[in-house]
Order: sequence, then structure tokens, then C-alpha cells
Amino acid sequence: MSDDTTEEMIRISNMVYDYVGSEFVMGTDPLMIAGVLAATALRIYKTALVDEDFEKATAHIYNSRHNIKPFGEQEIGRAHV
Repeated sequence: MSDDTTEEMIRISNMVYDYVGSEFVMGTDPLMIAGVLAATALRIYKTALVDEDFEKATAHIYNSRHNIKPFGEQEIGRAHV
């Protein structure tokens, strides 16, 4: 991954984490936030990938489900890339 790509990924991650953190602080239901983000991510994958790659990506997400860790209290609103 190039330095420019890494910087762009960090910028986008910070922007999303800041927004999600602000929604948490305002009391928005975390499941509503997660649902919207998950649906949006899947739509982006469906748009950007050919069907075979979409199937591989979603299978990888499903197969990685046990490796996902919850946010800690101190992480809300800050990127941890």
C-alpha cells in the first residue's frame, strides 16, 4: 500500500470514527449506526466489485466475524487504524 493510500485511509477512518463518536455522544442507537454503515459498505462493494469478488469479500467478512473486537470506551470518536 502506498503512503498516499495509507494517508487517505487514515483520513477517511478518522472522519468516520469522529462522526460515529458524535452520534454515540448524542445518544443514537449504536445498532442503527452499525446497520447504516454495514449496508452502505455492502452497497459500495456491490457497486465496485464484479460478482465473484463481491462473493469473496462478503465470505471473508463472514469468516472473520470471530476476530472482530468491540470498541473500548476510550476509542469512541478516535481512529485506531
